[in-house]
Amino acid sequence: MADLSCDLGRLKLKNPVMTASGTFGYGKEYHDYFDISRLGAVVVKGIRMEPSHGNPTPRIAETAGGMLNAIGLQGPGVEKFLHGEDYLPFLRRTGATVIVNIWGKTLEEYGEVAARLDAEGDGIAALEINISCPNVKHGGAAFGTDPKLAEAVVSLVRKSTKLPLITKLSPNVGNIAEFARVVEAAGSDMVSLINTLTGMAIDPETRRPRLANLTGGLSGRRPHGLRSEPGGEDPGDRHGGDHERSRRGRIHARRGACGRGGNGDLHRPAGAGQGHSGHRGISGTTSHRRRVRTGRRDGAIGGQRSKTTIFWRRTKK
Repeated sequence: MADLSCDLGRLKLKNPVMTASGTFGYGKEYHDYFDISRLGAVVVKGIRMEPSHGNPTPRIAETAGGMLNAIGLQGPGVEKFLHGEDYLPFLRRTGATVIVNIWGKTLEEYGEVAARLDAEGDGIAALEINISCPNVKHGGAAFGTDPKLAEAVVSLVRKSTKLPLITKLSPNVGNIAEFARVVEAAGSDMVSLINTLTGMAIDPETRRPRLANLTGGLSGRRPHGLRSEPGGEDPGDRHGGDHERSRRGRIHARRGACGRGGNGDLHRPAGAGQGHSGHRGISGTTSHRRRVRTGRRDGAIGGQRSKTTIFWRRTKK
């Protein structure tokens, strides 16, 4: 049998197939369909210190290009994740490799949740830092759109844990390569490209947004995250686009990358872990905007939510 193991610096995976955070729940939701321990890693939904109820409904809208969502990082909080039977204890029993996505509303909260997971998180292989969150102490500006805030978050998390760190970058910036360099210097072992670009779906009958949150992230077919690639000496973990298995296979062969299952798992849970790819991010397309103007029901402002990509860059001693 072929050796599919991946070496991403301090993070070792048995194979290159991972789930995308937010599309696979906490693992148990899909375990009846597929033995999740066979995956390279299960990347769970975002965890913060306190439980989060997410955004008001409606917060999901189907579009011709995929699914527009504004879930709002709903989650159980770090204590329930660590001790609730349906969360980390269950994942430990399955033997799955676990990567925990973390977020916070303040700089301090990032450090607190990282420290809690580091102290009691036996069975956690790495942390993925979601910096596309509003900083409530600084006017709601997202940590991931300000290089200084991004650096501060990663530096604090790095001081709070010894676990390998993946920083998920926002595409809503002028130069994403600058942010990749900033978080690497601050202590991130890898970067994940990309989080969602802002998009909107309009109901042509009501002429109102389909989502209560007005905007959201659109998942879809095309791997637009490739356009945000910052480069690096050694690419590590990367997420392909839904229904793009043949194209993603060529990309993986060329770049030695790891793929994450995502939107396809929501559409076809029975196929979880079979190479279906994940999508994150939106880039504007004329065709989608035209659908809004012509009044089609599937109108969306924005484009396809792209694949997420993780790169590991070896640091010279």
